[in-house]
Order: sequence, then C-alpha cells, then structure tokens
Amino acid sequence: MTRADLGLPISWRLIEDWCHKPFTYGRPLDSHVKKTSKYDHVDFSKPGTKEFWASFPSRAIPEKVSTRIDVDWLEAEVESLEAEMTVHEKDMAHKAIRQLRVGAPAY
Repeated sequence: MTRADLGLPISWRLIEDWCHKPFTYGRPLDSHVKKTSKYDHVDFSKPGTKEFWASFPSRAIPEKVSTRIDVDWLEAEVESLEAEMTVHEKDMAHKAIRQLRVGAPAY
C-alpha cells in the first residue's frame, strides 16, 4: 500500500512539515481585517441617546385596531365550517378572530 493509496502526498518532506509546523485553520491571523460599524463607539451598557435612536425607523402604536380583513365574513366562514374542525382548529380560529377585533396581546 502506498502513500497515494492512503490519500497522502508523495513528498515525504510535506508530511514532515505537517508534523513539525504549527497548523492554523483558514487564513493566518495577521491577515484578518476587523470590520467596522457605525455603532462601534456606542456603549451598549447604557440606554441609547435620542440621536442614536433617531437613525432607526419607528412608528407610533395605533390608537385602535385596523385590518383589511373582513372579520364578520371570516367569522361566518369559521362558523359554517366548525363541524369539520378539530377542537384545536376551532380554538385557533376563534383566537384569530378575537385578535382581529380587539388586537393581539403585547407579550
């Protein structure tokens, strides 16, 4: 059986180099370039300033529930199909309708 049969290189010197030199995975450490971010200077152990939060999109919480779904139609459809639903499907359907009417919980 030869080295080539075992998947080893023909050159014995290369095998000796593997055994005697420290092996590094991937690129050498000195070639690593640190990526920078515009948030590198931020101290995340403290609350952010108004200037920091101004760069993030935000929207106020709506005063009332709004949806493009016709909730009355959906409720009628669920009621017409209740005989074919499992207990869990009924519970989930009624939960969805309730959340469309009054809003989803905030937790």
